[in-house]
Amino acid sequence: MKSRAALLMFAILGIACTSYAQGITFGPRAGVNIATQKLKGGNDARERESFNETVKYNAGPQVGAVVNFAVNELLSFQPEVLLSEKGFRLEERQGGNHVKLVRKATYLEVPLLSKFTFGSEKLKGFTTMGPYAGYWMGGGKSFEMNDSWSRESIDFDKVDYNRLDVGGSFGIGMACQLGTDALNLDVRYNFGLSDVNRYDAGDGVGEPKLSNRVFGISLAYLFGAN
Repeated sequence: MKSRAALLMFAILGIACTSYAQGITFGPRAGVNIATQKLKGGNDARERESFNETVKYNAGPQVGAVVNFAVNELLSFQPEVLLSEKGFRLEERQGGNHVKLVRKATYLEVPLLSKFTFGSEKLKGFTTMGPYAGYWMGGGKSFEMNDSWSRESIDFDKVDYNRLDVGGSFGIGMACQLGTDALNLDVRYNFGLSDVNRYDAGDGVGEPKLSNRVFGISLAYLFGAN
């Protein structure tokens, strides 16, 4: 599955290369996600508040490809294809034992962003905003208690998670011109709207909604930037 995702990213870059013209830039993106999950709603306010106060951020990679289509000097449209790791980390003490739970979830994610650029010819600032859609491809969870440790992969045939994640992305960044190319530094916040859990009809009544929250920091090298 991950090899298919990589082929898809290279295919998009290939299309961009063959379609290259004035106003189109493209290149790779790589960085780190600082991800967690939050509960919202539901009938049990104590359970929701306890989880949200205990859950912590967990670091994971993001890597992919970017194509930017300039509309004018200020506005451009930027679709991307990313492999993005999300999840969360829980650490607490239970009866004198140190307990740690980490969930890692790899998504194939497609942000569709509007990009507003400003600044000088050599150094520019920008903001990005737009929707994203992601598909949960795989991952796993690990559990530690004192000196014992276990890990298992997620089996979607046994656990019926919602594998589609839809949300919004908001970010700021800087671009440094390097001849005809540009090096971009992006800082983003992704706000998931989908419930990670999935219930049969009528089973999820009164249950809280579990959604992804991700801070991302990444570098993108865009070829052919003007």
